Amino acid sequence: MAIILYGWRTIAVGADDILVSCPSCEQTTTADIMVYSKYFHIFWIPMFPFEKTALTICADCGLKKYGIPLDSKSILDNKAVNARFKHPFWTYLGVTIIGLLILSGVIRLFV
Repeated sequence: MAIILYGWRTIAVGADDILVSCPSCEQTTTADIMVYSKYFHIFWIPMFPFEKTALTICADCGLKKYGIPLDSKSILDNKAVNARFKHPFWTYLGVTIIGLLILSGVIRLFV
């Protein structure tokens, strides 16, 4: 019987100031944002990322919102934020290794 260690981890991708629509003070204002990337791992080898979330802090009222998806309506320029804060390349390491193993197996069949 083998034990497989797997799970997901969250890492910080970056931080910046963005324009948000605050539900507390009902203002369109700037907010500090911290973007996090979640990825699945097996034996601590990252396989693939699957979600990006954010922590925002309103500059006017100080409201903190945790776990906001980047497609949320409260982040006004969410496409630019999503493009700016990409998942780190190494979170695709497991998929790359598996792809290379499959490719080498296919090449060996034809050689």
